[in-house]
Amino acid sequence: YTLSLHDALPIFIIQRATGATGERLAGLQQTFSDLYKASGRSAEEVATALAKIAVETRASGASLESLTKQNLAFAKVTGTDVRTAVESTQAVFKRWGIEAVNQAAALDVLYGVIKETGIGVGGLTERMAAAAPIARTVGLSFQQAAAMIGTMEEAGVPAEDVLNRMSMALVKLAKTTGDPVSALKELNLRI
Repeated sequence: YTLSLHDALPIFIIQRATGATGERLAGLQQTFSDLYKASGRSAEEVATALAKIAVETRASGASLESLTKQNLAFAKVTGTDVRTAVESTQAVFKRWGIEAVNQAAALDVLYGVIKETGIGVGGLTERMAAAAPIARTVGLSFQQAAAMIGTMEEAGVPAEDVLNRMSMALVKLAKTTGDPVSALKELNLRI
């Protein structure tokens, strides 16, 4: 049996991105096949999503299949192309240190903010990735940061400007006190 170019392309995408061979590649092929049959997406989109998520999360088997399925659904409900949705959310999860087991819940948080505030996927994920260091420093959770960014953008307040100002304030506080987080705690300031 010789694979057609159409059938070979997804396997090539997966193999090239993951470096998988032998049994591991066979397992990824099976996962791809199961996802493709159920997704309604193109073979290239499914293969790209699967490969990116496998590389970024190191997930495999049922957890990889589930996470890829959730990312495909996220792209669909947000009207975002699969590649952009997966790449942008994986970048956010990496910056926030969100492990594969928690990514489905994080996708739900992002979708909720998008739905409630009207902010686009690109705008939210870009700002969430940029906000990670400062938000984590001041003790904001992923959920709190997403809600704050979405709410500010919905109100017409550029979240990026607010986050830049917060960052500058923490730098100044660090120069003055040596430890801005402790200084905020001493002042009993919480965000």
